[in-house]
Formats: sequence, C-alpha cells, structure tokens
Amino acid sequence: MKRDALQRWPFFVYGTLIPGQPNEHLWGKAITTIESAVLANSQLYDMGYYPMLVEQPVGSVIGKLVTVKDQAYLDILARLDALEGFIPDQPMDSTYRRVKRDVTTHTGRTAVSWVYIGRREHVNESQLIAGGDWVAYAVGNQSRMAAWWQSVHTVLGRHGDSKNEGG
Repeated sequence: MKRDALQRWPFFVYGTLIPGQPNEHLWGKAITTIESAVLANSQLYDMGYYPMLVEQPVGSVIGKLVTVKDQAYLDILARLDALEGFIPDQPMDSTYRRVKRDVTTHTGRTAVSWVYIGRREHVNESQLIAGGDWVAYAVGNQSRMAAWWQSVHTVLGRHGDSKNEGG
C-alpha cells in the first residue's frame, strides 16, 4: 500500500515514544493531541531498552493516543516505521507490524489507531510487564535507556527478523 493512500489514524504508543521517554523527539512539533488510552487483549514485555507489545487473549496495555498534524503525517509515519523496524513492503521481515486497532481513551471513547505489535516468539525469554504500563515500569531506568538510545535508531534486526542490524 502506498504511504499516501494510508488512513491517517492517530498512533497508540506504549513505550519509548511516549512524551518523557527516550524517543519522544521523533514527534518534533507535529503532535496536536495526546490522550491516555488502553489497548485490550494485549501484554507488554521488557526487551531491555524498550517494550514489545504482543496480542494475547488477556491483559491490556496502557499508553497514549497521539494525533499529529496532517502536513507532518507522512514524515512522522516514516520515522515511526523506521524506529519500529516496520518495512511496509515486507511486513513479514519486520520487527513490529503496524496494524489498525481500536483503543479506549480515558474518557471511554473508542478510537481507531495505528499500533506497532511485536511477534510472540520474540518475547519467550522476556519479562512480562505487570499492569502493561511501561512508564511506571521503567521509571528507575530512564538515564540508562536514554544513553542506549543515543546510538540506536531502530530495532530492526535486533530479534533475528531481518538480515539488517539495527543501530
């Protein structure tokens, strides 16, 4: 699917893209609204310096629903795809898949969003983040994570999912 033909839904983010986290800079000045939101039927796992969300029949993940300016949308989409290792033309070679999912905002409203979802086989050895809240979980590790992200710009290749190494 061509990037300019994509639906311009907001993004549900649950880890390093949340404001106050190491990759918030990728948004630039493109954010128009941020709302607290929850994604049902999902769980969050600690991958060391970032979380991985996988779909499960139980659990939920706490995050933010981020809407961006229309004129910045394609640039933001490209930045997030690169960070998450999502290759639109090769989704099966991607670290995360970008998929459409409904989330529930803090007001109880259901909103359609893009969500980056990882593969279950990548979290077999990883620690489950109880409560699905990355910000609460990572609160004591902010400086260590920020230092790691200074030299890393993508998770592509970090899970044996591509011939390319992230970095």
